Amino acid sequence: VVVILSLWSSCCCSQGMLEDYGEYRKKTAFYDDFSTNQHNWPVSTGQYGRLVVGPDAFVIDHQTTEGSFISLRNFPLSQAADFVIETEVKKISGVNNYGFGIAWGASDANFNDYYQLVITGDGHYLVSKWQNGKNNVFIQWTKSAYLHRENGSVSRLALVKKGNVVRFYINDNYVNQIDAGQFLGN
Repeated sequence: VVVILSLWSSCCCSQGMLEDYGEYRKKTAFYDDFSTNQHNWPVSTGQYGRLVVGPDAFVIDHQTTEGSFISLRNFPLSQAADFVIETEVKKISGVNNYGFGIAWGASDANFNDYYQLVITGDGHYLVSKWQNGKNNVFIQWTKSAYLHRENGSVSRLALVKKGNVVRFYINDNYVNQIDAGQFLGN
């Protein structure tokens, strides 16, 4: 099984007025277009796949039917702050029912503890929290007409935390929300 993804850009924005999802660009605190590895993303090649930065993409090539690849950046965010995390993902090839997307609020000591918004190549999304080896699902796999399903197409994923709510957007369209929980780390 091969799933190859390409992250085209990623940003994280904090503070500021997020009344409108489009306001996030006014307060960008972190941005990466992956033209270089200026933020020192982990790169590797092994029997289970590879993580490669550039040119203009972060490629995650997962070559096994078990486990997952996750690549995290330590970026301190105040849990009390309002913020937006956004990325564009492109599924290049592989099976259509494996999830890929955004992770946030991850444990600094254990990369197995994190929140996630993931999508599949067949047009579904899921929101959950992995903690202590258990997956607590907040939003079950849900079909979305907003997802681009063809290999090679790009989908923009965003989460907007405002107050005690985290709202989720796919290709600039609101799809769902959850109560904001405690981060597990940065």
